[in-house]
Amino acid sequence: HSTLVSFVAFLFVIGVFILVLGFIGCFGSITQSPRMMCLYMSLETVIMILEVAAVIGVLAYRTKIKSQADEGFEKYVKKYNDNTTDEDVKKAIDVIQENLECCGYNNTADYGSISKAPASCCLEEVPSYIRCPANKRFTEGCRDKLASFVNSLVVMFGAVMGLAILLSAITILGACYVRRSGEQYDKIA
Repeated sequence: HSTLVSFVAFLFVIGVFILVLGFIGCFGSITQSPRMMCLYMSLETVIMILEVAAVIGVLAYRTKIKSQADEGFEKYVKKYNDNTTDEDVKKAIDVIQENLECCGYNNTADYGSISKAPASCCLEEVPSYIRCPANKRFTEGCRDKLASFVNSLVVMFGAVMGLAILLSAITILGACYVRRSGEQYDKIA
């Protein structure tokens, strides 16, 4: 849980930094200020380094990310019918089961008796207060499907961050061009 919170905080800080960076870049480009463009290029380089660090971090901790998702899902499936389980956790489990078309961690037996499996295990949509019959439930557990889903998210994250790194490199080259044009502009004026 703390790893996820740290990662979200890290992304939030990067987002604020990118917002400020955008204002610096626009201001430097409009005023054709070589110093402002140099600052923009330097900060954009820092962003690119952070993006590379994020990709390396996700790839390095890929197995830990998978195991935490796996362990967390298994733990909360077993506690699903407890009165102490948070409703948001139950909703998250329901969304995972509905979207991945699976039931429980290994199978429906993870919920205890057959009658305790949630409505999200049903093949057809039913109101949440109704328990569907055993013959109309997903039979496969979510363990393998969840691992595959998390793996696809890691791959997608890597691809998106690769594109972001490419765009950062193009932006840095564009800023270099504007900076050099600014120097020529200052010499003419």
